[in-house]
This record gives sequence, C-alpha cells and structure tokens, in this order.
Amino acid sequence: MAQDQDRWMAQNALRSTHDEAANYINASRSSMLLSNRRTTMLFRDHTQPPVENPNNSPEVNAQRRHELETVQNLNHAIEASIQHAEQATEKIKQLAQTVDQTDKLLDLWTQILSQTEHTKRLLEDPNWQGVDHDNMLAQKEEQVPKNENKEEVKGRLKNNTSLYKRQKR
Repeated sequence: MAQDQDRWMAQNALRSTHDEAANYINASRSSMLLSNRRTTMLFRDHTQPPVENPNNSPEVNAQRRHELETVQNLNHAIEASIQHAEQATEKIKQLAQTVDQTDKLLDLWTQILSQTEHTKRLLEDPNWQGVDHDNMLAQKEEQVPKNENKEEVKGRLKNNTSLYKRQKR
C-alpha cells in the first residue's frame, strides 16, 4: 500500500508539473501570438503593403501606417546620406591624388625655375668664364688636402682666377 501511495504521489507530481508546464506554454503561446505577428512581418516580402491588424481600431492602424511611412522616409534619408558619404570619400581620395600630383609638379617647376635663374645669373655675370673654367676650379677643390680649410682654398682660387684674368689682358 505504501508503494501504491508513492506511485500515486509521483504521478500527481508529474501531472502537476505537466499541468504547470502546459499552463506556462499556453500563456506564452497567447503572448507569442501577439509578438509572432510582428516577427512574421520581418520575414515577409517588404515590397507588398503591410496588412492591418483587424484586432486594432482603424485609428491605431492609421497611426501605425503613418509611423511606417515615417520610418521608411527616415530609411531613405539614411541610405541617401550613406551614399553621399561614400561619394564624398571617393572625391576626397581623388582630391588627395590630385594634390600629390600637383605637389610633384610644383617641385619640378621650382627646380626648373631655380636652374633657370642660376643660368641667367651666370650668363649675365661678366666675370664668368664658362663651364670649362668652372670644371677646372671644381677639380682643383677636390685635389685640396682634407686638412686645409675649404674657404681658404676657394679664396686662393678666386685670387688665382683674378690673376689669370689680369695676365690675359
């Protein structure tokens, strides 16, 4: 009899647990029915207009339609902003490339201008004796021992040049 009583208690415990679980499932199903409608909207084709909920009043459905239109307009605005930001990024990259090219061209132009001014000064200098004379002076500077002061050597070379000019006359 004790065994029968234990069996009966175990079955009742299982039934009550089963009943509690069934009640919980039924309660969550009823709440899921409300939320399922919203989640199923995520999986439907969004090109079709939304289906109104017959359980809601026409005012609530109209308000939700208006909210949907507002959200769609906001989505379009955000998509347009993203597209404009991507276009701006591309244009900024193009601008950076153009600035780099311009910088290189400006450096080249500066070098050409500097060389032109140097050549002009040489041509206008009445004391300039030509490239051959400049090369000769450069070779003499290279032959100078390292312990001598280069400024002194340049001064002597200039003096020698002026002596050379006097001798020529």
